[in-house]
Amino acid sequence: HPHGQGEWRSWEGKVKRRRSTWWEMATNAPTRMANVTSTRKTWWNGPCKRPRDQARRGRRMEGRRNLDGKTRCTKTGLPYRGVQHVAIICKNLEESMKFYCDVLELSINPNRPHQKLPFRGAYLNIGEGQEMHLMELPNPDPTGLEQRPEHGGRDRHVCIAVSELQGIRNVLDERKWPYTASKSGRSAIFTRDPDANTLEFVLVE
Repeated sequence: HPHGQGEWRSWEGKVKRRRSTWWEMATNAPTRMANVTSTRKTWWNGPCKRPRDQARRGRRMEGRRNLDGKTRCTKTGLPYRGVQHVAIICKNLEESMKFYCDVLELSINPNRPHQKLPFRGAYLNIGEGQEMHLMELPNPDPTGLEQRPEHGGRDRHVCIAVSELQGIRNVLDERKWPYTASKSGRSAIFTRDPDANTLEFVLVE
C-alpha cells in the first residue's frame, strides 16, 4: 500500500484502511498501528504481535492463578486467598468463651495483639489459617431471641465446614443447647451463641 497505509479486516469482514500521517509519508516510517490490535495488518510487516500487550496480559494472568496453578474465576484477577477470620461481637467474653471453648471445643490462638486493641477479645481457631475473633463490644444488633428470626438460616450467620456433623449434634445435645436442622435438606444445623449470633455447621466431604 502506498504512503504507509495500513489495511485490516474487521470482525464484520469489511476491509478497512488507515491513512498515514504527513510525517509517515515523508519519512516512510512504520506507523503506530502495530500496537492497536493483534488482528490488524500493516503494509510493512504483516500481522501485529503486540509484545507490550502480551506482557501485560501475562502479568494479569499471574494474578489470577491459585497456589495449585489453576486460573482464578475473577475477571480482573483480584488476589483472593480465602476467609482469614470472622468477627463476633459478645457482651461478656468469659460467657462466650465457655460456649466456644467448652461446648464447641475451639482452641485459642495466642497471637491476638491485646496491647494494640482497645477492647477485650480472643482469637479462636476454626480451621487451617482461619480464625474467629471474639470482641467484647456493645452490640448494635438485638440480642433477644424474640427479636431475631426463629430459624438461624434466615438470619445473618457464620458457616463453619465440618467433616462429621453428628459430633456437633452430640455436644449440643449433651449441653441441651438448642439447634435446628437446615430447611433446605442439606446436611447442616444452625445454633446460636449466648449473644444470639447464629452459627451454621455444614457437612463437607
